[in-house]
Amino acid sequence: MHCKQVSDLLLIDHGIYVQPITIRPCPRAPRGCRFTPTPFHDDPMMDRLVRVMDSLWTRCNVKRHSLAA
Repeated sequence: MHCKQVSDLLLIDHGIYVQPITIRPCPRAPRGCRFTPTPFHDDPMMDRLVRVMDSLWTRCNVKRHSLAA
């Protein structure tokens, strides 16, 4: 499962804890990797999370979805 793998690597390799969301919120939502940082993640932590996500998603072959409508 990609999302769990990415969240594990975030913790193991980068010390960043996020809770993976492994179910689809509704049948029309696209499949993909979703996770929720805790309310205790501050701005510097979120900036660091964003910096490591791209490399981890490439490493784990996680499909990206465009935000453009």
